[in-house]
Amino acid sequence: MSTGAESPESPDMGADRQHLTDSTDSLLRTLDGLTEEQVREGSALPGWTRGHVLTHLARNADAMGNLVRWAVSGVRTPMYPSSQARNADIDAGATRPAPVIVADVVASADRLATAIEALIAAGPDALARPVVFGPVQPDSVSHPAARIVSHRRREVEVHHADLGAGYQPLDWPEDFVRETLEGLSRTRCGAAGLAGITALVAEDGTRWSLVTEGGGHAAHRDLIGPAVGLATWLLGRDVQTALTTSDGSPVPAPPGM
Repeated sequence: MSTGAESPESPDMGADRQHLTDSTDSLLRTLDGLTEEQVREGSALPGWTRGHVLTHLARNADAMGNLVRWAVSGVRTPMYPSSQARNADIDAGATRPAPVIVADVVASADRLATAIEALIAAGPDALARPVVFGPVQPDSVSHPAARIVSHRRREVEVHHADLGAGYQPLDWPEDFVRETLEGLSRTRCGAAGLAGITALVAEDGTRWSLVTEGGGHAAHRDLIGPAVGLATWLLGRDVQTALTTSDGSPVPAPPGM
């Protein structure tokens, strides 16, 4: 995954965009035929119905479009006016009729796809421009706009599974699982690890450290298991695959996101 400027012809950007298209198409197949009752049912996220999750996905697509405008124009355009506005929009949108919610998800995904085409066409300067995923604060960490595509894909894949409508983490593409482990192990690490875990170790021996540089004083405690289970845990979701710890202690609850 590139972290800097990329040309419109970049094979990485092309692959990222195709992965997002595939993930979005998979989500839309799940939505095809969802009934009113199913949209009102609870999701895997506490306090949220499927209508909440779907409305969040639609508003997140538009929020990513705001970041594209920021990258192309150079004018700071946050994802959302505020966290309160974001939450209010989700709560209000979740009660709409099921066909309206589904149509919103489809239309917002189409708008973002068009915006991403404009971002790539804008060239290396736009792709390299720093943007902020989340509320803009004085201490916000910025990332190159080129990451908008992979960031949106994570939203689609994770919340597709959160719907509890048949798609689950075990269905995540292998490349998504690996990218999630590589990316989040860097951003979620701490001096003493995460939830008492200092490293994630997949069945093939691949290892992702959860300890920041200089935090080597933490007691060594690995979480071991299938890569998809490790990614699910790292994302703060309930794990349905067997995980163990290197010292035989109980597996800690998934850390909150």
